Amino acid sequence: MSGALSKGTATTRQRDVTRPGDSLPRIDLDPKVKERLDRAAKGLGQDIRPQDGAPLGDRRPPGAGQRLTDPNIKGPLNPDLGPGRTDRPDFPRLGTERMGADRFGPARLDANRKAIQTRFDKNGLLGDPRIEEELTRLKRVRDPKEVQNFFTRVKESPEFRNTRLANIDVNHLTGNFDRNFQAGQFNRLTQTTLATNIHLGDQYNLFIQGGDVARQLNLHQTLVTRGGWPNRYVGPVYVNYTQFAFSAWYPGPAFYPRYCWTPLWRPWVGWCFWDYCWPIYDPRPWICRPIVCVPCPPIVVYDYPVFTPLPVVACGTWVDYQPVIVDSGFDLQLVAVRFVDPGHPDQDLGPRYRVWIANNSATAVGAPFHVTLVAANSPTLQGGDLVQAGVTVPSLDARETVPVDIRLPAAANRLGSTPDGYRIPFSHLHVIVDSHRDLAEVNEQNNGAVVARGDILPVDPAAFATDVTAAAPGTMVSLAGEGFGPEPGQLIVVADGIQQQAEIHGWYDLGVHFKLPGLKLAGPTVADILVVRGDGAASNPVTITLAPNQFLAEAPLPPLPTP
Repeated sequence: MSGALSKGTATTRQRDVTRPGDSLPRIDLDPKVKERLDRAAKGLGQDIRPQDGAPLGDRRPPGAGQRLTDPNIKGPLNPDLGPGRTDRPDFPRLGTERMGADRFGPARLDANRKAIQTRFDKNGLLGDPRIEEELTRLKRVRDPKEVQNFFTRVKESPEFRNTRLANIDVNHLTGNFDRNFQAGQFNRLTQTTLATNIHLGDQYNLFIQGGDVARQLNLHQTLVTRGGWPNRYVGPVYVNYTQFAFSAWYPGPAFYPRYCWTPLWRPWVGWCFWDYCWPIYDPRPWICRPIVCVPCPPIVVYDYPVFTPLPVVACGTWVDYQPVIVDSGFDLQLVAVRFVDPGHPDQDLGPRYRVWIANNSATAVGAPFHVTLVAANSPTLQGGDLVQAGVTVPSLDARETVPVDIRLPAAANRLGSTPDGYRIPFSHLHVIVDSHRDLAEVNEQNNGAVVARGDILPVDPAAFATDVTAAAPGTMVSLAGEGFGPEPGQLIVVADGIQQQAEIHGWYDLGVHFKLPGLKLAGPTVADILVVRGDGAASNPVTITLAPNQFLAEAPLPPLPTP
């Protein structure tokens, strides 16, 4: 995949002329991936995989993905359109449809019992100061048992008893995704027509084994073969979607559009910008959960060595690569970097990246060291404007691999320029481990990489939580997560044995704002929500209770603590 930006003028996104015909390419699984999936299915005592080579399927509507926008004109918040705007996006109006005849999913709840609606604050918290100390301690926890014990204490202990938490079923939280999947709770979901089209069973198996799913299934290249982003998976989109969005240059992978519709900073967008995902809501494998770090001082640019290539692909991987074993001395290694989100100009935020670091040493690195990103318009750091940011890693155990998140300043998204004078994102990312040279290492050539921005793949989709635990059909809901891509994919709601697509009102890499399908329900019903990115990469399910308004009750706020 080339790091060069896609063709097109400053005001037009061109459709790829290599449009697919009636016969679509098939997903060919790598033999090593097949072997891992076979072992996983055997270990679980179940076979949830679709037939190898099943077609990916094409839900592309005619004309999806064309644009005629100016990236420098923002969309107004009122219905009146500004200059240079179209009257509606080119996204399809597919409506809500039944997706196959598969009858599956959670059962209907007791119709005589009301569904308790609990509204979450940003980051999935409930704003209770009594558990603040416990939550702070939880940030350092990387043991699933400790997470389970924490939730039990907060929900049941007289010292921390929280009425709103007591109404939440811990078994339905996304932090239990791997356990629920291995217990077979999603078997019927992974065997539906939709799931077969996107190899959902394969995706979930790879996800719980360490992630990097989209790369292993080569989904981005399959999308390119099908004609690119205009031919992605996309569902029904609200007719006035662009009224609350503006066109902005996008700093993500090359198979994404060069610029795209970015939502204005509205309440739902702010809610989806989670500062930290608490483990009880985190479905990601532990090796994909970034550790908590603090910013580090800037580096003085220096001539670093010629770095060795990252494992497998240009942006590396933390799975299916051969670790280096060092018996004496220290050796830190950069193994991968992924794109998380583009930031947001309304909040002066630049792009965020996730960096995986391995300690190849037989002993722990007990002293802090630093990891720095430098955005540049050249494979070298000589001359030109540079934008940087970094973090301090407090320590790293022997043979341990961990990810850290680093957000560049907003200036990185304006570092480059087109011949027409438009300010666009930088072209190359320099990633440097032990950037301040605090450690004496046996090998410094594996400490970094210079990667073309377009070659950096995105993180896999992961859904954290909805802003409410229960809602009525036809109402608006927000869902926070990551890896959703820059523009609408599909939002699938599974309730009472039927799959339906929700209407998308807002979409961002970190969240989706959508309208629940207008289902006719006799009483409270547990539903699963699934996000499908444009390339076919799917998130874990998020559970929500759907109920008519007369069956909804608001969870009471806790009373003031006694003196």
